[in-house]
Amino acid sequence: MAVKAAQQEGNRAAVGVALNNPGVVYQAQGRWAEAITAYEASLTICRELGDRHGEGQTLNSLGGVYQPQGELDKALSAYQSSLDILLELGDLPSEATGVRRQDMAQML
Repeated sequence: MAVKAAQQEGNRAAVGVALNNPGVVYQAQGRWAEAITAYEASLTICRELGDRHGEGQTLNSLGGVYQPQGELDKALSAYQSSLDILLELGDLPSEATGVRRQDMAQML
């Protein structure tokens, strides 16, 4: 519903954020393909708009979908890309989360 409302308003930034929400729900339900689709759509919009923070957060979320599926190379790549962006932005709390997730994936 939030996605449709944002689309009707023509607010691409809000669409990008709204697409992340179902990704979180799908991820929690183990609906991996749907989570990846939602996150990738959000990522595309973040990149189109130059929203580096949203891009970093979404890449971190994608890593969190790939990791439990055993797709460790994809998870590590997403985590590293996220970490690079968050370091660039100086977002220390998000950076710490990214480092922790990357370390966990490397231990597997």
